[in-house]
Amino acid sequence: MNLENFKKECQRIEEDAICSSKGHYNDSSLWLKIHYAIGLPMVVLSAWAGFDIFAKNSEYAGYLTLIITVLASLQTFIKADDKSIQHKNSADELNYLKNKVRRLREIKTEIFAEEKLVKELDTLADKYSQITRVSQPISGRAFRKATKGIKEGQSEYLADN
Repeated sequence: MNLENFKKECQRIEEDAICSSKGHYNDSSLWLKIHYAIGLPMVVLSAWAGFDIFAKNSEYAGYLTLIITVLASLQTFIKADDKSIQHKNSADELNYLKNKVRRLREIKTEIFAEEKLVKELDTLADKYSQITRVSQPISGRAFRKATKGIKEGQSEYLADN
């Protein structure tokens, strides 16, 4: 086995995992903002409608209830909180995988036999494929933001410089 080729393949998996995890973190953040953008007005308007009902101002309460119904339906339909959690979980798994591959490349190549290295790399590559296969797709916006951040050094460790 050529050790340099082995390390390059590890770096490819690391790079894919970094880009994918950053994209998932970006999408998680977006969906969480959408969740709050729908949920917070719904809470405020619900309180206002309740106040208007007790104040015998049923005209406004009816309009507020209609708006609340639209917001609640929208929140139920798009499930922004679920999407945020799914993207964060995918990002966490990919980040964990990236760290395992990095340790394999940086540390274990010094102590493991070739056969064990190849077997572990195959396992980690399969795990990457499995994670990406079941994950929500990353939006183009999140992917562009992730690649921009990576180019700006957001994924580098001080120890590597």
